[in-house]
Amino acid sequence: MEGYLDCREVALVLHISKTAVTRLVHRGTLPCVWSAGRMLFRKDVVKRLAGDSDYLKRTRRIRTLAELESEGQIILGSDVISQKVNP
Repeated sequence: MEGYLDCREVALVLHISKTAVTRLVHRGTLPCVWSAGRMLFRKDVVKRLAGDSDYLKRTRRIRTLAELESEGQIILGSDVISQKVNP
């Protein structure tokens, strides 16, 4: 269907697993419609959620070390990775 994504496509856009997509639907944090026994998601809604950093944090999106460093979550050293501690 035009304007909709399936579970696999949503998982790719949000950088999470298909199982995680299903869990979000059951929790009520990811809206979907059912058609012929399949979950379908509106593209505009998924794109909006993909751009919402707070939503992505709640979905436990796996981030790269570079992303974590740029967000100030960790400090990368030559041989050590340490978590940044706020005073």
